[in-house]
Amino acid sequence: NVFAYYLSISCNHCEDPACTKVCPSGAMHKRDDGFVVVNEEVCIGCRYCHMACPYGAPQYNAAKGHMTKCDGCYDRVAEGKKPICVESCPLRALDFGPIDELRK
Repeated sequence: NVFAYYLSISCNHCEDPACTKVCPSGAMHKRDDGFVVVNEEVCIGCRYCHMACPYGAPQYNAAKGHMTKCDGCYDRVAEGKKPICVESCPLRALDFGPIDELRK
């Protein structure tokens, strides 16, 4: 018997992200398009962003020695596509877009 469940640890790409404020290296930053991303080459793996994030989105990758997190698939969004999590959700429970449009 196999049991599977889906767990989203996605980022909310906050308006005023706590994770970026505590990042000593500047690796965790908010892009001009609003996506909060981590520059893995600059990240020192201190995990402060994980501790500051109320959603626990940044995760430490021990094998790589740095933080990782949802980047909002900003490259796909720039092409007019939805993030891969939205397109692959088996229950179609996820959506993506400006909050005011999603609330309609």
